[in-house]
Amino acid sequence: MPAPRSSPTRLTLSRLTLSRWLHLGVAAVLASGVLLSCSALSSDDPPLSEEAFQHVLIELHLWSARAELQDSVSNARRDSIFEAAGTTEDDFQATLRYYTQRPERLEAIYDRTLDSLQALRGRLRERSLPGGTEESGRP
Repeated sequence: MPAPRSSPTRLTLSRLTLSRWLHLGVAAVLASGVLLSCSALSSDDPPLSEEAFQHVLIELHLWSARAELQDSVSNARRDSIFEAAGTTEDDFQATLRYYTQRPERLEAIYDRTLDSLQALRGRLRERSLPGGTEESGRP
């Protein structure tokens, strides 16, 4: 009788799944930014600070992940992300257009966003495992 799959296999699959969704999310945000960047763009500062923009990106990725896992995730929750950040979707899109014209800065923001999402995943995993240990055996 074959042994049940080991925990590292499940962990690897969850990493691949998260990685795939993050890449799809990045591609979707960048694609929408490119499409929206066709409009005129001033050289002024973006409507949102980098920190606020990154916070909204994180929340939108989490909302998107929930939507993929659940049958019903309301758009009201998505709208509340902008409200909680004290901004609007229009300001978010304008900020995205601004950073689309500055790809090095957008990449740096997305690197920090990815780091934050991975740290959150690690904290959630630690809470869900008995004794708070990693399944992979890595420190």
